[in-house]
Amino acid sequence: MKDILIAIPAYNEEKSIRSVIRNCFEYGDVLVLNDCSSDQTQEICEEEACEIIKGERNVGYSLTIDEAVKYAHKQKYEILLFIDGDGQHPTESIPDFISSLKGGYSAAVGDRGNMIQRPIEKLSSHICNIFFGIHDVYCGMKGFKLTDYPYEKIEAHDNCFGLVHIFDYYIDNLDIKNIEINCEKRLYGNSRLGVSELKNNLQLLRGLIMAICIAYTKNIIYRWKES
Repeated sequence: MKDILIAIPAYNEEKSIRSVIRNCFEYGDVLVLNDCSSDQTQEICEEEACEIIKGERNVGYSLTIDEAVKYAHKQKYEILLFIDGDGQHPTESIPDFISSLKGGYSAAVGDRGNMIQRPIEKLSSHICNIFFGIHDVYCGMKGFKLTDYPYEKIEAHDNCFGLVHIFDYYIDNLDIKNIEINCEKRLYGNSRLGVSELKNNLQLLRGLIMAICIAYTKNIIYRWKES
């Protein structure tokens, strides 16, 4: 079994992706998930000694995450970490995630603290903290111990990851660690969510509600099939 895979979702991140990749090499194997970027992201990644999955069309964050999880399971990695390609997430915090996952936790989620700006993110994170013990549910810097998560759940319920992944671990009574991280402000480009603020907020809220519903439904179906 392989040890650690660091997956980097990227969409038009030509100005930051190289440094993110190089900073991650110290901690494990690197996989870039190029979501059909139209800039030089692909060419830059090809110059680095990392694995690349290039999408034929832009499918969005959640489906990009799916590909990383499938790849990690297929290659038999023990630990899968996610870090964004825009340079906001601190690569120096990766050892904290690794030590938590090797020390008994099944999942680790970054906590951006005061860097959480959108009101809907603050509200959703507050609710998730109360009911699920997850401080920053939307943080993209996450880690999972894949040996604690049955691959059959992924195979039977395709295209359902992202937030669902976290709630699956909670429902299965697996320990989740919140890790404080110091995020940088985005230096280049724009978030792919960038349409209107109202639409962004509605998408985030809808995604959270759907993730919780899907996670519970998945577990009911999975347990029913096992019985």
